Amino acid sequence: MRGPREQFLAKLKQEFYPRLREAGFKWSGQDFLRVRGEVINTINIQGARHGGQCCVNLGLHFTFLPPNWSESPKPVDEWKEVDCEFRCRLSEKPRLDRWWEYGTSPEQGETEARKLIQTYFAHGEPMFQR
Repeated sequence: MRGPREQFLAKLKQEFYPRLREAGFKWSGQDFLRVRGEVINTINIQGARHGGQCCVNLGLHFTFLPPNWSESPKPVDEWKEVDCEFRCRLSEKPRLDRWWEYGTSPEQGETEARKLIQTYFAHGEPMFQR
């Protein structure tokens, strides 16, 4: 039987990652990348240092600008959220630092993962579209 964290991550792989792929993202580990014309969108699922929760980092950048930490160009297919000039955390409200609890049971882990998915498509994707 899976624990809450495993159930949470399994639900993301089962429901969230395929929907991101349909939206044009490529996936590697916990990082997602989409390039549309000159616009780069990135997503990173970051586990908490002490466990029990994660956050979703969103990044936006433009292909004609160097990464925010370097003057040198970087291949577009290697971009990650940390490379982007414009970054924020996914939340229901702007500028809120939202961490998603894995829960204390597998059922709670699955429920929390569904909330994360709903929040991304209600707030994160529309933010990228602006």
